[in-house]
Amino acid sequence: MIVSIKQKNAAALAAKAIRAGKLVVYPTETSYALGCDATNPKAVEAIYRLKRRPREKDLPVIVSPVSQIEKYALLSPLAKKLCKKFLPGPLTLVVPLKKPLAASKSGSVAFRVSVNPFARLLARLSGVPVVSTSANVSGEQPAFSLEDARQFAEKSGLAIDAGPLVLSPPSTIVCLLNGPKILRQGKIPEGQILEALEEPAVKEFSRGAEASLFPAVFMGTPCLCKQRLAKAYRARELDEKLRTTRTKREAKTLAAASAAGVPTPQLFHADLAKKQIFIEKLGAKLLRTSLPKLPPAKQRTAASNAGKILAKLHAAGICHGDSTTSNFLLAPDGALFLIDFGLAQFSSSVEEQATDLLLFKKSVSPGLFAAFYKAYAKQRGKDAVLVLDRLAKIESRGRYVVRQGT
Repeated sequence: MIVSIKQKNAAALAAKAIRAGKLVVYPTETSYALGCDATNPKAVEAIYRLKRRPREKDLPVIVSPVSQIEKYALLSPLAKKLCKKFLPGPLTLVVPLKKPLAASKSGSVAFRVSVNPFARLLARLSGVPVVSTSANVSGEQPAFSLEDARQFAEKSGLAIDAGPLVLSPPSTIVCLLNGPKILRQGKIPEGQILEALEEPAVKEFSRGAEASLFPAVFMGTPCLCKQRLAKAYRARELDEKLRTTRTKREAKTLAAASAAGVPTPQLFHADLAKKQIFIEKLGAKLLRTSLPKLPPAKQRTAASNAGKILAKLHAAGICHGDSTTSNFLLAPDGALFLIDFGLAQFSSSVEEQATDLLLFKKSVSPGLFAAFYKAYAKQRGKDAVLVLDRLAKIESRGRYVVRQGT
């Protein structure tokens, strides 16, 4: 069935066909596209067969609004920043999936918000991400008229005739899986993308191998959001499970540590679906950078306070796993806080506790560790003797292993 784009209910008819699991040929800002419900496996398979497209190649999708893709994909602060600046527009973003999408088998999805009014309305009325692949056999020239796409129009549930399309440059493709990378230079120049990436609107406080930390607001309160990063090299199901488990464990150990009297940032909220935790923003600096600037007496005080904190943590049955001076914060008033529970776990293992001590020992001078251990021992009593004995045994091995999580 062919319907003119001038027909009043053309978009509604096309959206109805999409929701019914049918294929639709429709105009975009560049060429005629072949589309379907990107969440419908049968419809997606029909497109692969019709285009003779290799199954290992994912199908791009259009959405409207951007929030339509967030049910399936993880949008980092950087992705949201690019969306806000360039969409709707000739920009395609490749982002990690957080739940299965029939149009993708790689664990990521390429999406855009089309500048073509019909395509954008089609996505909005369909209520799902809509496949937007060129209406041609893979490797052949795109279709710029419905006549060029006739073989696809005849085999689809509906085709929208918008007449001949004006030749236009393709969208610029930016991959955000492992740091931003421009995969294809399109209508948006590379310089504009790079300029936008350098803008400090969504500046991360820090980024590690497992997570990034950036400013956020929770229920009107300024805070920090810690986002566990997706790993494209892992199978999607495994990556999803690992990040969910680690986010949950971090939230639990952080809350338990705080309840035990360990000075930590307050946990506001844990969003397991998005692999995020929202925590208190403290006006303090890393002990690692602050310690060398302090007079000797205040250095010893800070080290002693760190010993008391770790003793409380161990007494509560929690091991930190990364207890260096980089994970203590020193406030202007001298208060000390323990942060980053990403490797923490509930454990009363003397080996784990001794490893915590060794990590701190490796990050300070012998004199400061002596002040640290004196406070730790006073807080823990006879249990400290067992930990110190195990510490000596670990050091005598000539090596030690830092737990990296399970």
